[in-house]
Amino acid sequence: MSSSPSEHKMDGYDLLPLAVEPGSGSANELRAGDLCPYCHTAQMDYDGLLNLVCPQCGYSHAGCFT
Repeated sequence: MSSSPSEHKMDGYDLLPLAVEPGSGSANELRAGDLCPYCHTAQMDYDGLLNLVCPQCGYSHAGCFT
């Protein structure tokens, strides 16, 4: 049984270009301790649901990370 050129079985090496290098995040990525991008007066911090929240104005930034 031969496979046609358009049929490609993926292996572990196909995923290497998708790997993310440490420290390669966006330069404008919002982090805990950064000033709020909305009111610019308070520092962002995580709430109980791991959302970044401004304690001053209530701005919330929900994100996903592992």
